[in-house]
Amino acid sequence: MKVAIIGAGAVGLLYAIKTQERGHKVTLYARRQDQIELIRREGIQVGEEHTSRTIHIEDVTRLHHFFDLVILATKQTHVDEVVALMAEKKVTSPVLFLQNGMGHVDLAVNMPNPSAVGVVEHGVRKTSDRGVLHTGLGLTRIAAVNMERRQALWIKDQLDSKEFSYVFEEDWFEVLSNKLIVNAVINPITALFNIRNGEILENPYLLNIAKRLCEEACMALLKTDGDRQFERVTHIMEQTKWNRSSMLADVLHQRETEIEGISGYILEKCKQDLPYTSFVYEGLKGIGQIRRRENM
Repeated sequence: MKVAIIGAGAVGLLYAIKTQERGHKVTLYARRQDQIELIRREGIQVGEEHTSRTIHIEDVTRLHHFFDLVILATKQTHVDEVVALMAEKKVTSPVLFLQNGMGHVDLAVNMPNPSAVGVVEHGVRKTSDRGVLHTGLGLTRIAAVNMERRQALWIKDQLDSKEFSYVFEEDWFEVLSNKLIVNAVINPITALFNIRNGEILENPYLLNIAKRLCEEACMALLKTDGDRQFERVTHIMEQTKWNRSSMLADVLHQRETEIEGISGYILEKCKQDLPYTSFVYEGLKGIGQIRRRENM
């Protein structure tokens, strides 16, 4: 397949290399010219490898429609503009969304392109503009949204390998909502208190906040298995106890966080008051405003 991967963050860099290793012709698209030139000169470095991987990279404004698949690997905050660009460029290719949260679902449902959503369970961290660390092997779960089931299964088979596995799921809402609950608990707590994932388990006060956030997310998403969901969240905290969440990384690097597509989505979907979710949402929004004022 000819595959476009839009977004050269941690997920985009890793998926560009793994998709190319699967034998597909990959074009990676990025926004910043300095990053584009760097990757053109020096390639992508995965982990501690001394050799770099060459990849074809272009400015996202040069996106065209000659692709069998577009993998959208940008942060949630950039999805709207990329979808608008695809419409402007008349890109009709099938699209696989790989974002945290669920803020992109309405776009996926309503766009004319056949669309699917994916949940990334790999541990992945960007170390530089051309470097990515694959910190934990996991799965990519994909489910059709505005796409025929057989087309989603075909895409899964084309991307799947023993070294980098894809799994097809029947219910996109179940897949995304389960991941959203994890993100809605771990990400804002670690970002607000500047801690690693596992430190939540070691602090009874933060663990109580985590439980309340999980309960509120389940309420908003009409989940009736709250205890099981919290067990799953704490299990992931333990599995990733040394990891820093992507939201904490965004705060530390003074980048815009994905709080809108995570906690903001939960608040939008629930008519009842969600005090803990409101607190972390407003807290992260407040941090963002302080950062912007400092940089003025």
